[in-house]
Amino acid sequence: MSHRKKKALKPIKSVLKDSNQTLQQIALGAAELKPFQRAWSAVLPDPACNHVLPAFYKNGKLTVWVHSPVWANWIRHRQAFIMSRIQQQKLPEVHTLNIRLAQKNLVSGKTKSLSGRKKPKARTSEIIKQTAKGIHDAELRQSLQRLATTLKK
Repeated sequence: MSHRKKKALKPIKSVLKDSNQTLQQIALGAAELKPFQRAWSAVLPDPACNHVLPAFYKNGKLTVWVHSPVWANWIRHRQAFIMSRIQQQKLPEVHTLNIRLAQKNLVSGKTKSLSGRKKPKARTSEIIKQTAKGIHDAELRQSLQRLATTLKK
């Protein structure tokens, strides 16, 4: 026979109240983000708007998910431009732009962090170098070439 004390269960009313508050916070967060999602293609030019996505907005702080370190670098170099475009679109005020790497998991459809990934294979550097040759944006092309050089080391 166990002598452990039984943990008191929360009354169902309390659980429902807590979950209702959480759902309201999620809905409020989604509502605050919606204007950014609607106007995002006007804020960023193609193809950037497909690789940089608004994820969270709260109290003037906009977090965007980017699909690769190259796009994160692209955003960092154009942060002032992006902030001015957000103002031009008459979106809520943004004083801080957070950039987070994310990857779309094709199996589950969920987004997960890229931290802790394995080191790229040797062939990756060559693939990136070849891809850079076809990029028209000079800054993005140079960033890809730097990345390819870094991966070789």
